[in-house]
Amino acid sequence: MAAEEVIAIGLLVGHDDRDDAEALAEDLPHALGERIGGHAKWRTELCETEPADAAASSGELIAAVRRRLLARGWQMGVGLTRLPLHDRRRPVATHASASHGVGLISIPALGAVRRDERLRAAAVEVVGGLLGERGAAPGVDADGRDRRMRERTDELSSPIDAGDSERHGLLRFTGGVVRSNLRLIAGMIRANRPMLVMGRLSRSATAALGTGAYALSSSSIWTVAHQSTWPRLIAVAALAMAMILGALVIAHGLWERAHEARARERVVLFNVVTVATLAIGIATLYLALFVILALAAVIAIPPSALERQIGVAPTVAEFARLAWVAASVATVGGALGSLVESDEAVRDAAYLRRAGTSPELPATSPASRTEH
Repeated sequence: MAAEEVIAIGLLVGHDDRDDAEALAEDLPHALGERIGGHAKWRTELCETEPADAAASSGELIAAVRRRLLARGWQMGVGLTRLPLHDRRRPVATHASASHGVGLISIPALGAVRRDERLRAAAVEVVGGLLGERGAAPGVDADGRDRRMRERTDELSSPIDAGDSERHGLLRFTGGVVRSNLRLIAGMIRANRPMLVMGRLSRSATAALGTGAYALSSSSIWTVAHQSTWPRLIAVAALAMAMILGALVIAHGLWERAHEARARERVVLFNVVTVATLAIGIATLYLALFVILALAAVIAIPPSALERQIGVAPTVAEFARLAWVAASVATVGGALGSLVESDEAVRDAAYLRRAGTSPELPATSPASRTEH
């Protein structure tokens, strides 16, 4: 088996849970090979760390595992913790952030009986989540889910030479990463539920709606919409969406840089998924604003008032152009609203799982490795 067809999974664990982690490191490659199959070869690497602070959030834990993943060159990282995990205040046993390639397992949540078996099953499900698949309900296309994961692991196990980014430039390297990981990227984006992104940013959505309502009441906007062609309107919409995308990525530090050559491909994947997730979410917001404002324009603006302003009898196309301009202005308002969103809220919206910051983990003890 070629060396490039190995997928490395890092297991981070505190000293007290090392026995559980060693059993998992031994069993997980075989369990993944049986469950997913394909050409990929799985390898686990065990890293022992000091226990996390009792006040640490799941986002802080994910960020700490993510830093270790990039430093070690793993494709995936799984943190085992004794802290409770929550999803919308509901206790859960696992978290998975597909964008980051990082998951968490709360050992106490697995119970005291058959812990090794439950830990192995939880780890397999976390890996599925990192490949962009949610847990499969009984009898719901399990074969299709395994097939998709197999295709994505085959892509993940064939890394691109990081030196290409220096020899041929970052854009060409990024293009190669995207072409080689299309299924994986699609799964990661899907796991982020991009169409719900802007709905999870309440301040941005509120600012957009407020700005749109104000724009709709402005007679000067009516004139601009009447005199604008559709190519111009589409260009304005693209500019407005680019503004809110740039505001989210730059203001909240969502663009990541690789400090290690071996982490370069993972960072490119992370950035591509982040931008694509936000772009789909912003486009969804724009279309929702357009529909809402079009209905509002038809209901709230008397045709006679609009006719006096633009000099012709308003048609359906006239109201559509007006709603389109108002949606563009509203999107700019959403960009301004995104600047007052907290970093945690934006990351939670973009990645579905929190990804905050935390103190650096201490140096690891010598690692144990298991291959299948």
